[in-house]
Amino acid sequence: MDALRHRMLSISNSVVVFNLFPKLSKIAFRGRWRSLLDLRRELDDLLIPLGPLTIWDVNRVEKSK
Repeated sequence: MDALRHRMLSISNSVVVFNLFPKLSKIAFRGRWRSLLDLRRELDDLLIPLGPLTIWDVNRVEKSK
């Protein structure tokens, strides 16, 4: 949990660019966007392991078919 919190704080300065032009920023900064999504998935896996399905779980099920 502490390692994930540390990564969230360290990445927070680099994802501010997504607030200006979200659609353009997602394309231009693909690597940052991917790392942000990966971090969000890890957070979901940590906090809601037994809860209802999240959007990430639905995407995983669709990809496995």
